[in-house]
Amino acid sequence: MRPPYPGDKKIYIDQEVINGKGLMYTLWGTNPFQTTLNAEQHRLVLSRRAKIVNEAIAQARGASTEQLIDVIYDACKNKGGMFIAAMNLYPTTISEEAHLLLPATHPGEMNLTSMNGERRLRLSEKFMDAPGTARPDCLIAAEIANSLKALYLRDNKADMAKRFEGFDWKTEEDTFNDGFRRAGRPGVGPIDSQGGNTGYMATYALLRKAGNNGVQLPIKRVDGDKLIGTEIHYDDGKFDTKDGRAEFKPAPWNGLPQPVAAQKAKHKYWINGGRANEVWQTAYHDQYNSFVRDRIPMAFIEMNVEDARQLGVSPGDVVEVFNDYGSTYAMAYPLKSVKPSHTFMLFGYIKGVHGDVVTNWVDRNVIPYYKGTWGSIRRVGSVDDYKQTVSFKDRRYA
Repeated sequence: MRPPYPGDKKIYIDQEVINGKGLMYTLWGTNPFQTTLNAEQHRLVLSRRAKIVNEAIAQARGASTEQLIDVIYDACKNKGGMFIAAMNLYPTTISEEAHLLLPATHPGEMNLTSMNGERRLRLSEKFMDAPGTARPDCLIAAEIANSLKALYLRDNKADMAKRFEGFDWKTEEDTFNDGFRRAGRPGVGPIDSQGGNTGYMATYALLRKAGNNGVQLPIKRVDGDKLIGTEIHYDDGKFDTKDGRAEFKPAPWNGLPQPVAAQKAKHKYWINGGRANEVWQTAYHDQYNSFVRDRIPMAFIEMNVEDARQLGVSPGDVVEVFNDYGSTYAMAYPLKSVKPSHTFMLFGYIKGVHGDVVTNWVDRNVIPYYKGTWGSIRRVGSVDDYKQTVSFKDRRYA
């Protein structure tokens, strides 16, 4: 049974999972095995809970689909298990534990309306078929909703079926028209949209004409067949405050969070984390791209040259990074430009997970403290291929 709306209380989902709560974990285009904080514990607990379901399924010999559903529910409700579903372009590390994989489509395999950090809405048109049974995310969601609606109607539960109404989408354009273009229209419930109440002006036809330039939201008007957007917010100098003036509020640093400070007291190195320009997100695509994979065979950790010397570490060596929260491995990348006791490790990679040593601390808004932790480093060994094929020149231009 679908639970009721939980309200606007913020939920720390990772801790819910770790503490044995929840029955089903749905991962949509994301991979916490590589990206979340306190990732080692999260991964170990999720693996254990998934195996409870696997064992229950294995023992249900000869069971029908309906009987298997009851078996899975019992394993999750009464035995501590968790059913895991994942939607993604490729099988990722999360698929090692997932019970249900729903293949999604990539831009080019579907018509995609998307916007970036500068509020630029574009239409990327489909130019090829998706492989196999892969479908756009929105149509996967619609099929799930319509299937649940049908099941509730079959059981004469019209009140529950009503919760899943409104997903009669056949195309991506249907979804766009039913969501983005209805935001702020008379009689329509609240829809959170960067377009505000101007989205109705954007049609596929107009976005097609706008091409790669798209339109910057919110939309001001339509001139003929051209969408006129908003290049700069508040260019009239009027802000949505009581006096119409911009407000700049002090944000003093409160110091390191207590769990991070506790690691600092035990370990020498500041383990900063972040992205590399040539690796897209979690390398879900780049793991199949030899140009990237050969360049970065495992997550690198930039470190001070003298620190590396004291540890007996050379460029391309494999090191272990560890603290009270976990342990991970990285490819050493000594640089003169890195300060002593400071390091920078590639975040979210397929081999060597920075999040394994990140604490579980979040602020009052459940915003993770992703960027840093403290840990110790030790040399594990050497990989000749890394030393022969990877460049260890300074990546910085200035």
